[in-house]
Amino acid sequence: MVAHSLDARLAVTYAARYPREVERLILVSLPYFGGEEEAQMFVRSRYGSGWLWR
Repeated sequence: MVAHSLDARLAVTYAARYPREVERLILVSLPYFGGEEEAQMFVRSRYGSGWLWR
């Protein structure tokens, strides 16, 4: 699986939930937020607080 930018968060979540389905994980151009709280605030401001944070 290859993921770019914010899609990397989705890819990591998917790989954690379904490890048998992901043989390799390549993350490209990850955004820098300074910390977990800043990253969550950024994503929630754009996408809400759905399944991504469960």
